[in-house]
Amino acid sequence: MKRLSLLFAVIILLVMPGAAWGAQEDIKINLLGPSNPSISRFLGFKAVIPAGVASRIRPGSLRLLVNGEDMTFGLQQVIDPGTRDLMLSFTPGVPLPMGKVVESLTGQMIDGKNFSKQWYFIIDPSADPDLAFSARKVKKNPENIAAIYSMGKAYEKKFMLEDAALCYKQVVDIDPNQKKARASYYNIFKRLDRKVLEVEGLNVEVARYPFQSANLPLILVQVNAYNGDEKRMVIDAKGAKMSAGGETSSAASSISQFAGKAYSQRLISAEQYAKLSYELEKKSPSLMVNSMLMPGMYVRGMMAFPLMIPGVKEFTIILPVNIENTRTEYLKFPFQVK
Repeated sequence: MKRLSLLFAVIILLVMPGAAWGAQEDIKINLLGPSNPSISRFLGFKAVIPAGVASRIRPGSLRLLVNGEDMTFGLQQVIDPGTRDLMLSFTPGVPLPMGKVVESLTGQMIDGKNFSKQWYFIIDPSADPDLAFSARKVKKNPENIAAIYSMGKAYEKKFMLEDAALCYKQVVDIDPNQKKARASYYNIFKRLDRKVLEVEGLNVEVARYPFQSANLPLILVQVNAYNGDEKRMVIDAKGAKMSAGGETSSAASSISQFAGKAYSQRLISAEQYAKLSYELEKKSPSLMVNSMLMPGMYVRGMMAFPLMIPGVKEFTIILPVNIENTRTEYLKFPFQVK
């Protein structure tokens, strides 16, 4: 059966009506968007704002709304060092709803004018022949365990692992005794380079950092968090741990000192020390500190952990979250070493 392909094309967005709180400006955004409909509930996008426009946008003013909900915490913004274009990318950390999804990018220029761009797409798994039969059953009965599990297997065969994991988790949420679905969910979850857990309305995303030198005893992860609840939350970065090979290590407090410490302890060779020092200086990632998130706030930062035992195949990041100074939840993010 023919697999539905996700075709991408560059679209010049038309200006959409903006909010009434300021004068409007029409700006050009090149959006790389998928063809409709999509079968994935984790569909993201990439966009390019030309340098001439990007240089006039007020820093920190960009906001991304998905069906009216602020999802700016998941919006990655990078200036191309060659062209000075602003490169945007977004992959939802939580599943998008079925049906019509409306995304809006808003911001303000340095002269005070506002801009707003909007686009939409449809999420419909039944558009794919391999998913259609089960998807129609789930639409009639959202708690049809057999149909949801079947969709998970179909997504897994397409290597759409986030969607597969979502289906398996839905099965377990409906019936915690579904051991096969639970095992399938965990096996996929630990393979993902980017994963999200939720506690009391706080969504925490942990992802492997793009820079990861091979054979070096250092694990770098990027943490994004958004507080969608009314409670005050604190991410305890100092209390974060990494479990690997039966050993537990604390998050590094200074990444600049890590290379020298690893070399002095003979964890790395002189050649590895030189390479690691160069990479850390070039990338210069800043480390996350304890972060309080009031309702509606988001935070982003890096964490670094020394890998004390070489050759481990798996590790788990353990991130404490304090809720209203009354209790602490420990979020566990398992990863496989690649």
